[in-house]
Amino acid sequence: MLKRKDSVVKKLTMGVGGLLKKNGVEVYQGFGKVLAPNKVEVNGETLETKNLILATGASPIIPPIPGLKEAYEKGVAVTSRELLQIKEAPKKLVIIGGGVIGVEFATIFASLGSEVTIIEKLDGIIPMMDDDVRTQYAKVLKREFGIQIYANAEVKAVNGGEVTYELDGKSEKIKADTVLVSVGMRANSQGLEALNLKMDRANIVTDEHLETSVKNVYAIGDVNGKYMLAHVAS
Repeated sequence: MLKRKDSVVKKLTMGVGGLLKKNGVEVYQGFGKVLAPNKVEVNGETLETKNLILATGASPIIPPIPGLKEAYEKGVAVTSRELLQIKEAPKKLVIIGGGVIGVEFATIFASLGSEVTIIEKLDGIIPMMDDDVRTQYAKVLKREFGIQIYANAEVKAVNGGEVTYELDGKSEKIKADTVLVSVGMRANSQGLEALNLKMDRANIVTDEHLETSVKNVYAIGDVNGKYMLAHVAS
């Protein structure tokens, strides 16, 4: 499965690279720094432009839960990106967050034989969906995949593979081989301060044409926080 994933990713990235080359797009590999609405510095060279498109994407959020950062640094806690790289399914997988990404990985690893538990702070999984759909799908996850779901539960601490959470006013603990942190994504909007853009938290505010508050500067994909989906970004 990992080989298949790598093959698909390689095919997609090579395809995009081919399209860029075919359309005469010059690609610079390096860290870009925006100096002004019409200037970007990369590898010590300053590029000037009439229009600027910001497509810096987003990164998984690591919430300030005691012990979580340390568990992440040790590789016990992972985000969806690291979980896609593991070569063996963990025996026990605890997922912090019951959104779309968390539930998707729950079904994948339950199918691979992992004992999966979802801990969700809100009143149920996939909170953006219709209540009837959420309720029925939670039953399906339990019945067909054996996935345990704790809603209205808040993770209080992570100590290695041990997760402490509060449910119904009681402190509970659960052990895992791997802890997936899946509480959302944050736009990669750091380093754009020179533009003085209008922001909505970390998201860049855009109009219906994806133009930002600065003329001729556009923000597309995850960085504007509208719909963090690959086909929307493309």
